[in-house]
Amino acid sequence: MPVAADTAGVTASKEGELQLLVFTLHGEEFAFNLTDAREIMKLMPLTEVPSAPAAVRGILNLRGKVVTVLDLATLLGFSPTEEAKEHIVIVDATKEIFGILVHQVTGVLRVPASTLKTTPNFLESKAQAAHVRGALVLDKQKKMNDAETVADAATSGEGTRLILALDLPALLAGLHLHS
Repeated sequence: MPVAADTAGVTASKEGELQLLVFTLHGEEFAFNLTDAREIMKLMPLTEVPSAPAAVRGILNLRGKVVTVLDLATLLGFSPTEEAKEHIVIVDATKEIFGILVHQVTGVLRVPASTLKTTPNFLESKAQAAHVRGALVLDKQKKMNDAETVADAATSGEGTRLILALDLPALLAGLHLHS
């Protein structure tokens, strides 16, 4: 599923609209700007890299280019689990191409930018929280790809979805993989 590349964080695609790639990781929903993704692929065998940082799960050959595959859960500071990663999202959010391991890609979400809420101030003290742009609170009954329906889906209480929006370019730009 190829998509266009862009270097912005979570940004509006049309005036006031966000287009986000939504995925699950550690039982939670996350998203990043759709334009940061080049394509989505099923997990394939990776070539391990000796003495690589913990977040590097290996490399793969993508149409003649060597791509470093990163475990997003490790990058975000989650404790290790046996959760099977099913998808690799190929991203071009920096000057390098990376593969990002996620549990499952669940879809594309188009919502008004006004539905992106700021996260609590205490999270700013956490290193990984600097890469969280905000949270979306949406009605679970609304369809993800129906912009008209989702436009009024910002709610609170039971029956809602909480999706953390990540700034993928900032997260990848801060990597220290060459140490």
